[in-house]
Amino acid sequence: MNQETTKPQKISVPWTKPLALLFVSALLIYLFGRMMDHLFVYFNFNPLAALYAEHVDSLTNTLGGLGEVVTGVLSIEITALAIIVQLAANKYSSKIFELFFENRINVIILFVYVITAIVTVLVVNTLNAEATALFAYSITQALVLVILSLVIVIPHFNYVFHFLRPDNFLMYVENEMRTVLENVVKSRRKGRKYIEGEKILVNEKINFIGDVAINSIMSGDRASTLLCINSLKNVLSHYIKIKDRLPDNWDNLSGSVLLDPDFSSFAPYVLKKIEKKKIFLETKVFKLYEMLFEHGRKSMRDVMSGILLNVELISYEAMKNEDDGTLQMAFQYMNTFLRIGIREKDPRTVFTALEHYRLIAEETLKYKPKLAEELSYYFKYYGHESVKNNVLFILETAAYDLCLLNEKAYDLQSPNLDKMLDIFLTVDQPIEDNEPKKDSKEETSLMGVRIAQIRLAGYYLLKGDETLARKIFEDIKVEPIVRIRKIRDIIMNTQNEEFWEITPRGINFYYMPQDRKDALKQFFEWFEV
Repeated sequence: MNQETTKPQKISVPWTKPLALLFVSALLIYLFGRMMDHLFVYFNFNPLAALYAEHVDSLTNTLGGLGEVVTGVLSIEITALAIIVQLAANKYSSKIFELFFENRINVIILFVYVITAIVTVLVVNTLNAEATALFAYSITQALVLVILSLVIVIPHFNYVFHFLRPDNFLMYVENEMRTVLENVVKSRRKGRKYIEGEKILVNEKINFIGDVAINSIMSGDRASTLLCINSLKNVLSHYIKIKDRLPDNWDNLSGSVLLDPDFSSFAPYVLKKIEKKKIFLETKVFKLYEMLFEHGRKSMRDVMSGILLNVELISYEAMKNEDDGTLQMAFQYMNTFLRIGIREKDPRTVFTALEHYRLIAEETLKYKPKLAEELSYYFKYYGHESVKNNVLFILETAAYDLCLLNEKAYDLQSPNLDKMLDIFLTVDQPIEDNEPKKDSKEETSLMGVRIAQIRLAGYYLLKGDETLARKIFEDIKVEPIVRIRKIRDIIMNTQNEEFWEITPRGINFYYMPQDRKDALKQFFEWFEV
């Protein structure tokens, strides 16, 4: 069996191109000035000559000193920029250096300093010792470059400070990725061959945003972390709109992309699914979301809420563009977030996640009602999982959200309305004891579920649909009459719509408006028969 010998690769440093560009640019500017000098002399028209003394002895010393000034300013500028950029790199990501030098404005301004110094040296050392008339344009050109180099110092520092603000450099990276993706689409349209390097570039930019987000969490920079989360959503939303126009092999996982930490942990089966469903970039973004969710869940609640909100917005974009692959991945990660909250016994995380999940489910009723049925099952499943893990308030929350989801389904007259109601009516957990202990957590949890179901019955009665209300009654009538009366008293006596503590929702689950309470009087009368 022949084995291929791998030659050691040399480190490629892109220095020859900038060197040649600087040298050629400086030489061309100098030669252009000398050409203009000769044209002025040839046509005997040289208005710039009157600006200078006839002899060049003093000008030589002055221009020579100006060349030193420019090089001095350049050294100060480079030193200051190195410190500023290094501080930003330490705080956010080492790739800030690459980002800084990829920016054309920064490169052009540094080029101006170097070119000015070279042109000034050439002009000073080629002056005629007898008259300035022969060099008036060259001298003026050198002076203008020197003045420009001095004038742009402060504006450039101002530009750099603004460029290194997270909102600005993240927007810069966003625009870069959009441009790359659009170029890939254009290349396919024009029949040009797809280049793997473009996908690697997008992957690296996503990693950069992820690095900035993680480092921001570590340093307690909440605003920058949320900006990163939003940037990832913006890129993915744009990607969803154009992904159908990308090359067929865009989602193939190979090379450095396959070795990326976000993919290397997956089994071959999962990797094949990613390729088949065409969710390469979605997987990348959602994996970063999961990592940020884990890091920010306890230290910065806003980060957790920001991730959930952006997953919700991505889901809307996926439904808008009929991208079921992205939508299913959003469901999977929402389920993962619920699992994390339950595993860590963090009810607040699950409490917040369920609300965003319900809003996604409500939107699926307009897109594909079958999906809302699937999500109803997830609500029930994780509600029961929370009970197993002794996070009991979550079951009540899931029941409340399912009530709102069923109300939305009724308003839209969803074709699977009955199936969703059947799932909702199985959310309650049976209590084994016929005489449960008063104020036990299990009793409180079950009471909350039954209140949510009765809330839905009141909604149906308000809409004049006694059939569906009766269906709920048939499920609840097995409860002891003592418990039914207790639930009735809770509903009728709860007057505060707003919960008495600060919560993300701010809603008192037991509160119902008066018209629904009036409708429920008929419902409770059925139990007394």
